[in-house]
Amino acid sequence: MRYTPLTAGEPMRRRYMKRKPAKRIAERVVFRPYLAHVASMSCAGEFGIESPGRGWREHFCMGPVQVAHLGVKPGMKLKCPDNETGALCLGLHIDLDQHCGVFKGWTREERRVWCDAVIARTRAAAPAELAELTT
Repeated sequence: MRYTPLTAGEPMRRRYMKRKPAKRIAERVVFRPYLAHVASMSCAGEFGIESPGRGWREHFCMGPVQVAHLGVKPGMKLKCPDNETGALCLGLHIDLDQHCGVFKGWTREERRVWCDAVIARTRAAAPAELAELTT
């Protein structure tokens, strides 16, 4: 198919793509009392880290304790719910996110099992009034 050449002063005809509405996931509910409780806990790797198939690994805490969203992420650039968090020191949080340090060589399944165990310990340590509201 041949196109006719443009003549001087004639603008090019443009076709714009139709914009589709954004797919939205429900807004994340921030539960501040529970996050404050998790932030007051000690690091999950304080006494070492147990890998499902690798045994115990030593970990030395570095930096302040942070609240880490350890649950399964619902999508890109989205955080998991606040009841799926755990307390990690800055160094362990970076190691987990970057898959290095203590977590170097771990498979995705091994990291998932470890994160689920930390989430379960964090929920078990929560006071009763907070635990009821996060389920």
